[in-house]
Amino acid sequence: MSDVADHLRAIDLFARVSPEHLEALAELVILRGVEAGGWLFHAGDPGDSMFVVTAGRVDLVLEGPQPEVIVSVGRGESIGELALVTGEPRPTGARARRDSELIEITRDAFHQLLEQETGFAFALVRELGERMRVAPPVAHGPQPPRTIALVPLHDGAPTAAVADELFAELAKFGTLTRLDGPGPVESEVLDRLEASHRWVLLSASSVGGNDPWARYCIREADRVIALADHGPGVSPAVASPQLRGCDLAFRAPPGVEPDLTGWVDALDPLAVYVLREGSASGVDRMARRLAGRALGLVLGGGGARGFAHVGVVEELQQSGVVIDRLGGASMGGVVASLFAEQRSPDEVASILEALYVRTTPLAGRTIPLVALSRAVQGFAAVHELHGQRRIEGLDIPFYCVSSDIAGQQPVVHRRGLVADAVSATQALPALVPPLKLDDYLLVDGSLFSNLPVEPMRSSGEGPVIAVDVSGRLHPPGPPRSRVPAIRRWIVGPAADWAPPITETLLRSFLLGNAASDAAARLQADLLIEPRLTGIGMMDFRALARIRQLGREAARAAIAAGNVPT
Repeated sequence: MSDVADHLRAIDLFARVSPEHLEALAELVILRGVEAGGWLFHAGDPGDSMFVVTAGRVDLVLEGPQPEVIVSVGRGESIGELALVTGEPRPTGARARRDSELIEITRDAFHQLLEQETGFAFALVRELGERMRVAPPVAHGPQPPRTIALVPLHDGAPTAAVADELFAELAKFGTLTRLDGPGPVESEVLDRLEASHRWVLLSASSVGGNDPWARYCIREADRVIALADHGPGVSPAVASPQLRGCDLAFRAPPGVEPDLTGWVDALDPLAVYVLREGSASGVDRMARRLAGRALGLVLGGGGARGFAHVGVVEELQQSGVVIDRLGGASMGGVVASLFAEQRSPDEVASILEALYVRTTPLAGRTIPLVALSRAVQGFAAVHELHGQRRIEGLDIPFYCVSSDIAGQQPVVHRRGLVADAVSATQALPALVPPLKLDDYLLVDGSLFSNLPVEPMRSSGEGPVIAVDVSGRLHPPGPPRSRVPAIRRWIVGPAADWAPPITETLLRSFLLGNAASDAAARLQADLLIEPRLTGIGMMDFRALARIRQLGREAARAAIAAGNVPT
């Protein structure tokens, strides 16, 4: 039997086709080769052929302003059968993740086999039905990498040392092998290594443009990690354009906030890892993220109720839980930013008390032409607190969300000044002015998502814990026995039962995204809901009590064995 027929028989779809018909089909196919990054077809192209991957790997991509890989297809798998059956245009594009070889079966050859071999028709129906059962057509989120390349961005970058550390950490989660050159290996060899190991780690010691092995690593890897350090004279200008979209790892000295702006602008990295000299925590976290074992914590908005997040994090840390990623909205974004800066629970509590109890971000009331408050003091306090720290330079990855009222869209802050992102995520509409940032007009993140789990879940880096402190507002009770006369004069009949204006605004925001927040709760691997009965969203003087209720909720989850690892 010919090599082409052997490749076809190895696929379930063709396993029961008779040898003579399989050989006849092998005579009609077209052999294709696609270089890494090349497109096999685009969304909307005619569905006039199917493909069998014989070497390499091909990504199916949802094309658009931000292309998204929905599945990766490797050796021995097929692409495009459904388009041949339906006659519809391609729903997605197909792009080679690395140099790939394929067998192309045209519509005419496909239909000829259907007419000649009845068993093939049954196998086709079974195969398509199984795919629809186990894998929905659009499975969002990046596919976990199988082959990882570590390459230097400049001479002197310590790739060998980092590769040693990364290999040791990844080995805790599965089998892997490592290749350090000196030259490229055959596609079949790399495929066999992938088949027998959870990961293949490729390590280069020379800059990609000058070394065939480094170029091979970049071309063949599912995930490329480009390494730089803080050495003198090292400039982002050395970054190769072919590395755009890679991961960035930066070796930094302890206690120094690295300025990665230039590297981020040059590379537009998918992920950033800060590796501290003299500490293994950065490489450990990088390994967990690559292995899909990095625990993420998403903190929801809720005004003063967000103080419970401090207790939740405090209890998790004391029980030995390592939090690798942080995200949040509104007050949850504020708290998440402080823990992403590796502040202690006591320090976070002290900062929150200074910002919201001893003073208020709403200070500076004014004629409400734009907002009820100028909020100048509040914005200034946030910038003084965070200084020039940038999100991409934090050791612990962090994001928060805000709402762009100009573009009517949510904004996920993963880069830029921490102070800007934190100011935006808690900018309550009508109470403080919107924050102008680039072309955005930003207000509180809770308008679109009070519990932003999706940005954390979509990275595919590990399990997610969500902490929801929104709760429910108690229905109005009987008239208050003592209502100040001035309140009754100002408010009128509602003085007996109406909540403060800020509480009403906050609760109104939550109404608009109730459905999305319900979906977010289901996306989390664990949902923690502190029992905050009787505590309003503006009860900022109950910090100690709210913090304790957060601890109790986390303690219950830990005792029940529900915390993902």
